[in-house]
Amino acid sequence: MTTHLLPYNDGTVMVTAGSSAVTGALTAFLAAVKPGDVLHAQGHSVAVLSVTDNTSVTLVRPWPGTTATLTGSTWGYEIRRGVGWDDAAD
Repeated sequence: MTTHLLPYNDGTVMVTAGSSAVTGALTAFLAAVKPGDVLHAQGHSVAVLSVTDNTSVTLVRPWPGTTATLTGSTWGYEIRRGVGWDDAAD
C-alpha cells in the first residue's frame, strides 16, 4: 500500500518569470526532489525536469508566475512528490 508523502517546502526558492531555473537556499533538493515532482506557488504548478544539486532544479517549462523569493515555511511554495517515491513504511 502506498501513501502520499508530505510536500517538500524547506528553505527558500527563487523563481524568475519566464525562466525554467529554480534556485534554493537552505534546501536539500538532491534528497527531497525528483523529476516529475511538481512545484506549486503563486497559483501555478510546473513539473520538475531535473535536479542539479541541493540548490538548483530545472522545470519542464518556464515559470509562468512573477519573479519572487518564496519561503516554504509560510507555504510560499511547496513541491509535491510525483511518481518515483516509495513509502518505506508500507
